[in-house]
Amino acid sequence: SMQSIIHSASFRGITTPNADTLYSTAWLDLDDEPWVFSHPDMGNRYYLFPMYEHWMSVIESPGTRTTGTGAATYLFTGPKWNGTLSSQLKQRITKHIRSPSRYLFILGRTYCLGKPEDYVAVHRLQDQYFLRPLSVFSSNKYQTPQEYNPPVPKVNPNYGFSMTDK
Repeated sequence: SMQSIIHSASFRGITTPNADTLYSTAWLDLDDEPWVFSHPDMGNRYYLFPMYEHWMSVIESPGTRTTGTGAATYLFTGPKWNGTLSSQLKQRITKHIRSPSRYLFILGRTYCLGKPEDYVAVHRLQDQYFLRPLSVFSSNKYQTPQEYNPPVPKVNPNYGFSMTDK
């Protein structure tokens, strides 16, 4: 699931964090299966969800200025995926985003006035950001983010990692 964070001005993990932006982040491994991300209608709230491939090049950046404020659903596939979608699934997907690498990073930013009452309003939006594997999305089993609890992945401590891993 996506992680919602409020950072202080001293945080240096993301370029220029600030009090008027709430962040939502996710790392996806697209090797086993595609993933689907949905966000609600954002109303008049400024937002953007730049999506970075493994080498941190932006491959897509949905947001207020690029795609508008309406609800949207994005399908992410990696370089190995060669599947097809049913016509019913295609109707539910706003855009299919093909990542050139197996890893995809989403760095969501949602504007906030920096006041406690506005944090609550933004958190209500963030609570509706929904990230799940395509198999879960297509099953219609879970209709809200609160219903879906992703399984804890098994970790192989000897897996290794390579910057050339595609």
